Amino acid sequence: LFDWLSRDAIEVDKYVADPLCGWDASISMWRDVVNMAQHAGKDSSFAGVRRDLFVNLLGGEKDPASDYGKAVHHLAKRMQAMGFSNLVSKVYADTRHESLNEINRDTVMNDFAAWADSVLKP
Repeated sequence: LFDWLSRDAIEVDKYVADPLCGWDASISMWRDVVNMAQHAGKDSSFAGVRRDLFVNLLGGEKDPASDYGKAVHHLAKRMQAMGFSNLVSKVYADTRHESLNEINRDTVMNDFAAWADSVLKP
């Protein structure tokens, strides 16, 4: 039932065993999610965001929550069209929803750490 989260069976089992995970979302929460998605879906929602802000978008090619990575690509294209100049994005092959709990988590973390090191100035 929760295999869509990760290819790492141990991490999925931990999720299933955790009493704070897997709960039923309230109607109020779903309303908030829909409202947020509608707001975030508008380019005007980015009006106050600096265009030189460093942004790293990542996702998984097997994540149904991001339309299998298509939403990550779409957001990156939108942000580039809006003039975001320091944007990188990557969709990891075979990676599911929880990139940091995936079997390729070391690659994801190393890529992110390398990016962070490259944008942080002493």
